[in-house]
Amino acid sequence: MKRRIEFRAWRQTRRIEGVFLFFCLLHVMVPVCVAGEAAWPRFRGDAQSTGLAQGSLPDSLVVVWTARVPVGIESTAAIWRGTVYVGGLDGKLHAFDLDGGGLKWTYTARGEVKSSPMVADGAVFFGDGGGGFHAVEAGTGRGIWMFRTGGEIISSATGDGARVLFGSYDQFLYCLATKDGSLLWKLETGGYVHGTPALVGGRAVVAG
Repeated sequence: MKRRIEFRAWRQTRRIEGVFLFFCLLHVMVPVCVAGEAAWPRFRGDAQSTGLAQGSLPDSLVVVWTARVPVGIESTAAIWRGTVYVGGLDGKLHAFDLDGGGLKWTYTARGEVKSSPMVADGAVFFGDGGGGFHAVEAGTGRGIWMFRTGGEIISSATGDGARVLFGSYDQFLYCLATKDGSLLWKLETGGYVHGTPALVGGRAVVAG
């Protein structure tokens, strides 16, 4: 009984933190974009996962807008061409207007979306709790293709244009063609792949 209570408390804490992170992003990241950063298209900003943003923050920060996602949020948001993309524990990818926070569209996945989205070449890439990895039109929310893995996907995607990489709880690192979702290669790691791959010098770096 004690272990069950502790698990429920942890889940509730994670969900509260997810919502809080989204509001912090609106509070902090939006001024960075307005000040000079054109986009924040993926987790930690770039393929190398440096987490560095250009521009500067104002002396006094204010909340520009807020948006609520049913159940909660555990992923970080991506920002691209005036739209904020974020996954929800309601099993949907949500697209909000960057200026006013209005909902543009939602896309329904196969499970909870804890994977942070990546936007590239007009498409949004992300995984879900049902093991599906999705490519969605950034402007409309229409599904382009879906690739099935054997486990939950929490790892956020990264890529170099022609290829997109991500990890799955089936213990594989995957590399797909961004155009059609075909499998280029996969690598068994021997453990859950929870983290986001980084691309450095033509090589993928990932921790399991």
